[in-house]
Amino acid sequence: MKHSVQFPIKVNPGKSIGKLQLGMTPEEILRAIHEMRMDWGDLNKSDVEILKDMEFDGLLCVRYMCCTDGCIPFFFIVTFRDGTAVEIGINRDVDPYQPVVYPVRDMQHLPLFQLPADLLVTYLKTFGQCVADNDDELLANEYVFPELGLTLWRENAFHSKLLLNREYMEMMGDMVTEEFGNVFFEIVKVSM
Repeated sequence: MKHSVQFPIKVNPGKSIGKLQLGMTPEEILRAIHEMRMDWGDLNKSDVEILKDMEFDGLLCVRYMCCTDGCIPFFFIVTFRDGTAVEIGINRDVDPYQPVVYPVRDMQHLPLFQLPADLLVTYLKTFGQCVADNDDELLANEYVFPELGLTLWRENAFHSKLLLNREYMEMMGDMVTEEFGNVFFEIVKVSM
């Protein structure tokens, strides 16, 4: 996927990711994804693949996947309740093409997929409470900021402190270098 200009995808907690806004219908979400791809210069004719991930408790989770020219697919995952978006997420595979940022001030942005988890979480905690899914916050997979309407997620957690743990190092062996990628988040979500 080649883009002539990189437009940052702004994550506005509790509101939107790029042109995808909470409260939109599935049709509006799909139209917004197409508009964003056009803005990026993604003129490839590939369609957006739509996968219904799961439906439970009145919620429908839909994954909108985009893949062009054999690239790693990036996706938006949207949770709908009663036909409107109540949560919107984006995965980090879009970031090499379009940076995903959290607006701080007028012209300053935090790159959400390029900052180590511990630094990003520490900064965001200055704006509101953080609920981590692990007693050891440095090794959590999911961080929820309820007041902000923001969730950060990674499948596997890693922190450099693990390098000092003999048991961990023996278990991981040569694979430890692969773990360094897990200091970053994989999905960012906004919700109401």
